[in-house]
Amino acid sequence: MIQIITDDVGQIKLDTILLPGIMQSMEIEDGLRIDNQESPNQSGSSKQINGYEDATITLVIRLTTDDESTCYDKAKRLVDIFKSVDRSAKPKIYRIVNKHTQIWGIETVLYKNLRTKESNTDDTMTAEITFEEWKPSITKKEAAATTTSNMSSSTSNGNYIVKSGDTLSDIAARNGVTLTALLNANPQIKNANLIFPGQKISIPKNSLSPAKDDDKITQTLRARIDKMKDVA
Repeated sequence: MIQIITDDVGQIKLDTILLPGIMQSMEIEDGLRIDNQESPNQSGSSKQINGYEDATITLVIRLTTDDESTCYDKAKRLVDIFKSVDRSAKPKIYRIVNKHTQIWGIETVLYKNLRTKESNTDDTMTAEITFEEWKPSITKKEAAATTTSNMSSSTSNGNYIVKSGDTLSDIAARNGVTLTALLNANPQIKNANLIFPGQKISIPKNSLSPAKDDDKITQTLRARIDKMKDVA
């Protein structure tokens, strides 16, 4: 895997190959992934938070004209490098080595786009290269498996872990409680239409396991019948 390496003086390398220009800035942007979910018991839709978007990283590089080459030559070189594809005609994956990306936990990226701008005041250009954070599919599957495992065991202690697509109305219906009772048991929820995957929700104890309640009623009835037989 090719490494993108940046240093403190603004140089950028692909492994050992020095790229033209000097890095002026790096910008990293991330945000929540919010989907609109239809609520079966309510009119309209509600917003559901489904984790985070993949981060985008933008490098701004200044290209100058010197004795060796023009700013256009340098821009052409960047275009040739980053618009190339591998043998399967897919974009290349890069491992990025940078202090800024490290604090975000970003290790691998995919090339997303390249934009160049020229100035009419001097012989310079700027190139903006945007990368998108790339996470191996195995990592995503492991995260999903962990979430599923947590959900399967969470209801045993009176809690439920929200998964993607859940609404409070659905959770209440599945556990045999009213939406009001569920909200009363979870005062931390200020907006009934705003829950997100991974959030822990308390299920009222008196309705956590309807099957167990039915067993208790059955046992009581059997005890009364046995008592009546003894009297007879």
